[in-house]
Amino acid sequence: MPEHAVPRDRSYAAGDVILCEETAGKHLYIVKRGRVRVVKRARGGETVLGELGPGNLFGEMALIDKRLRSASVIAIEATVCIELPCVLIEDLLARSNPWVSAMLRILVLRLRAANETISGLRERSGDSGEVPVDKITERHLRRIVRKLEDSDAIAWDRMGAGG
Repeated sequence: MPEHAVPRDRSYAAGDVILCEETAGKHLYIVKRGRVRVVKRARGGETVLGELGPGNLFGEMALIDKRLRSASVIAIEATVCIELPCVLIEDLLARSNPWVSAMLRILVLRLRAANETISGLRERSGDSGEVPVDKITERHLRRIVRKLEDSDAIAWDRMGAGG
């Protein structure tokens, strides 16, 4: 059972490590305010895979494919994230069409491979890795954030317990 079964806001100061590469995934995060940097250890040190701001999410890959985290995420300014426990994501995946779950796992495998390639390329080019969010995705995630903020903790607790 996770340490908590309901979504909650988590605040981070600039420089705080939110999640570490090569650790088990326990949460998915949605950035409400602030900015984070996604970094991967590489031969020459760390490579920036991207920077994420409000409306972006991270930490999903390890929850989908049950592998260790492929990168670390560090707050680059004061940041607030909604932290969703894995039990909620697992429940959504379990209730989804098996084809959707299979496609997500395939996409995550491809993304992991692409991140390895990007890590090598960025190491040589100095690219910042800024990840834009299209307006449709941003609006959709902002609606999810509002619903999470407005939802009753009891309903989330029931959902987390499989009820």
